[in-house]
Amino acid sequence: MTDCILIVDLDRLSDSEFLPTLKARVGAILDQGATGIIFNGRQVEMVDSTIIGYLFWVQQDLKKREAGGEAVVTAPSRFLRHAITMVGMETTMRIFDSDEEALAYLRAGD
Repeated sequence: MTDCILIVDLDRLSDSEFLPTLKARVGAILDQGATGIIFNGRQVEMVDSTIIGYLFWVQQDLKKREAGGEAVVTAPSRFLRHAITMVGMETTMRIFDSDEEALAYLRAGD
C-alpha cells in the first residue's frame, strides 16, 4: 500500500445524521485514490446501522480497487467493538488498538 492513508475520527454520536459528514470526510480521499483508511472509534458512544453499513461499504470499495486497499478500525470504544461484533464485521475489517499499529500494518502491505 502507498502512503495515501486517511485517519478519520468517528464522532461520539455516529448515526444517520453524522453520515453526510462522514461521507464528505472520506469521499474526497477515495476519489483521489486512497489505498487505506483508518476509522478511529475511541470517542464513539453510540453507533447505528447506517454508519456500520458505510464502514463496510468503504472496506469493500477499497478492496475491489486495482490497488487493493483496506479500511481498518482503531481504538474502538466498547460500544463500537460490540456493534462490529454483533454484525460479524470483525471477520472482514481488522481492528487495532492504535492508529500507529494500523499505519504500520497498512504500510507493510506495500
